[in-house]
Amino acid sequence: TAKLKIGNPLDPSTDIGALVSKQHLERVQNYVRIGFEEGATSANGADAGCIVQVDDPECKDGYFMKPLIFVDCNDEMRIVKEEIFGPVMTVLPFTTDEEVI
Repeated sequence: TAKLKIGNPLDPSTDIGALVSKQHLERVQNYVRIGFEEGATSANGADAGCIVQVDDPECKDGYFMKPLIFVDCNDEMRIVKEEIFGPVMTVLPFTTDEEVI
């Protein structure tokens, strides 16, 4: 995720744009907090999930955050059961194809 470009969605080189509103950003940040409280850990660094500022003046009022990959997750966690609708992914272990399906 470190190589992903966060920025202006109108720029073809951008990989991740802004969240749609401050309320949306706060909702996603709340899920990040819940994930850590429930025991999940970050697979992509301590600053993953943090709010970032973009150096594009057209994006000065945007709501951007670094993507976060949660590991050490289980099926009972809220971050696994509920849709987050943000740059957050949960990874769960499995042993059989049937377990995944």
